Amino acid sequence: MNKVLVIDDEEDIGIMMRAMLKSSGYLVVYASNISEATEKLENNKFEMVFLDLNLDNEYGLNLVATIRKTNVDASIVVITAQKGNDIKKDVTLNGIECLIQKPFNKSQILTILKEHGV
Repeated sequence: MNKVLVIDDEEDIGIMMRAMLKSSGYLVVYASNISEATEKLENNKFEMVFLDLNLDNEYGLNLVATIRKTNVDASIVVITAQKGNDIKKDVTLNGIECLIQKPFNKSQILTILKEHGV
């Protein structure tokens, strides 16, 4: 079973993603902040990480180095409600594979997983 980590400070997003992906055969782990995510990354191996940019007072991209160190083969997908070229530039400069705008749907998420072989 492929393991996916969802990092988002909005608990309803975590619950929705967990239910949506579990019904499609994925094991989903949820973290609501950087410290919780760091612990989960150090203790698990994930095939994909969905990372929100705004985690309360923290910037999600600050977690990219930890993801790359602890889960070398994991694909990273940024999920955000923010729009604009600055966001796309930050994501690209951090070597992120994909950016999804909120709100998103199950079809978009499943397509991304399949495109990355997860």
